[in-house]
Amino acid sequence: MLGCALACGCTFVRAAYWNVPTLDTSQRFAAREVPAAPGAQPLPIAPREISPPDPEQFATATAAPGHGPRPVSQRFDAWLQTNDTVALLVVHRGAIVYERYFDGFRPSALLPSFSLAKTVAALLVGAAFTDGLIGPLDRPLRESLPELPADSPYADITTEHLLRMTSGLEFVEESYDAAELYYTEDLDRDTLHRRAVARPGTRYNYSSLDVQLLGAVLRRALAGETLSSYFARRIWQPIGAEHHATWSLDSTQRGVEKFFGGFNATARDYARLGLLCMQGGIHAGRRVLAAEWVAEALAPEPLVDAVTTSDGRVRRSRYQWFLPTSGTAFFAKGYLGQYLYVDPAHELVVVRFGRSHGQADWLAVFTAIAASL
Repeated sequence: MLGCALACGCTFVRAAYWNVPTLDTSQRFAAREVPAAPGAQPLPIAPREISPPDPEQFATATAAPGHGPRPVSQRFDAWLQTNDTVALLVVHRGAIVYERYFDGFRPSALLPSFSLAKTVAALLVGAAFTDGLIGPLDRPLRESLPELPADSPYADITTEHLLRMTSGLEFVEESYDAAELYYTEDLDRDTLHRRAVARPGTRYNYSSLDVQLLGAVLRRALAGETLSSYFARRIWQPIGAEHHATWSLDSTQRGVEKFFGGFNATARDYARLGLLCMQGGIHAGRRVLAAEWVAEALAPEPLVDAVTTSDGRVRRSRYQWFLPTSGTAFFAKGYLGQYLYVDPAHELVVVRFGRSHGQADWLAVFTAIAASL
């Protein structure tokens, strides 16, 4: 009976049976390939590996590696493993200066981004805006999605409201709401039944729903081309992605990308996205994203001063980045402690993926890595 319910598309049963996602959950979903760049070249590897920071400066009593005469690099690796890390990649001035994989993972492994995909999605919306595909950002959904009923609470929500998570729609991220989006086999059906609890543009609410609706707007504008195909030709291949990526789908039948949390790629290619934004939207002398869009995306969100996360108090940017309360760094993050951290002042990109967040203060780790350069 359980197998029948799973096979027949019962979202509640799948959510109850599979429960909270793991690093392997995305393998259960249908997926659409995002092809690598033709003739892509690997990221260069620096002649010398950096000496990592001593984990004693940020290790907790329960997470610290054993004391002893081992070199710092070995103790740092042991500390990473203790904190459930499967990949850590450090890129400095465009070259790999540190790279480690654990638990059987390799450089070619596709790592699920979870909510880090929201940042990737916003980059693609920026490309579509620059290309003139989605019209002005203040365009309401009643024009972008004309199938909406005239009295729909969605009608006056604009593209920018969705980008900034200020739609006013009822959605509680840490609840069954998010599980429904993650496990449904019909995303279009399950994104259009929420009620409004605030006037659009007046309240910030972290919401996977808003990002999935962005995907619906973009899919309509693409007139038959998939989000994955457009992402491949507009961003993935122009940045020279070395490996193919995938975008998880709600189902083979529906074929709708989980825009809010279904992107999967290698650590090295996530780093390329960080390099692109650190360079203001330019890769290898070619403009991929408009400089104005990148700057606007990284500007602080005016509706919320700071939010409390597993990284402490951080600011939100306008378009799907997190901003430490000091310095010029910015980062994207996903469930279980997936990070894409960019520090322009140190010309640094750090990618960390894991089976859990561990007990680490990852922003402190990334700051210590920057200081060790």
